[in-house]
Amino acid sequence: MLNVLLTNDDGIEAEGLQEMRRALVALDGVRLAVVAPDGNRSAMARSITTRRPLWVEEVPFSDGTVGYATDGTPVDCVRLASLGLAEGFEADLVVAGINHGANLGDDITYSGTVAAALEGVVLYEELGRALAPTPHFASAVLCGGALARAGSAAQQALEMAPEGVRVVSALHTVSAASLSELEHPLAQDVLVCGDSRADKRDAAGVIERIEGLRCVDCGRLEMARTTEAMTALLIAVNARYKTHAGVRLTGLPESLWE
Repeated sequence: MLNVLLTNDDGIEAEGLQEMRRALVALDGVRLAVVAPDGNRSAMARSITTRRPLWVEEVPFSDGTVGYATDGTPVDCVRLASLGLAEGFEADLVVAGINHGANLGDDITYSGTVAAALEGVVLYEELGRALAPTPHFASAVLCGGALARAGSAAQQALEMAPEGVRVVSALHTVSAASLSELEHPLAQDVLVCGDSRADKRDAAGVIERIEGLRCVDCGRLEMARTTEAMTALLIAVNARYKTHAGVRLTGLPESLWE
């Protein structure tokens, strides 16, 4: 059983978080805990609450499950989970997002979504865990056409991350709306970039648990600049045709990760 902590900076009622929550709940072998701000906490970066108590409220979801909303920051959410807010729950994976709006270039230094994922790395490193078997992902749906001014957003995230953290870039061509319609196989490819083949394989193993998604190795992390640009292209195409189209590559071998 994989224990997954889900949080964000847009608030527990945000559409992106709810779509990601439904996608994770639908996966076999996943135990999900949701701890998120009770309202929008965008641009909080890695701030924490120190001068007052934190309030936490249990929030019921429409499918009968529950989450926890706090008046703290996204980083507070990750720290509360690590302190045992959800009884008997210890996260193996931290998922932050899906973010509302673009996290590109210098914006990622302000992002509470990115900060929550980084806090997961820092906390579990302090607990003595190896980073390789316990990856931490920051997920974002990019809703604008701007590109990082230097390199890719993934490369800039790597530069800011603590020493020893490795970054894999993926899911830029899969819409949040598609992830909310998992009753039908998606039949889409996920373009995966990173500097470690093993890390990309680990990420693919998680992503491909969603029926219909196939991960394709697109090379080193620097190639993420290209895949990030495809987000804006697909948003424009989907807006024009009022659909949730993705990417499917042809002519590839049957086995991509051997």
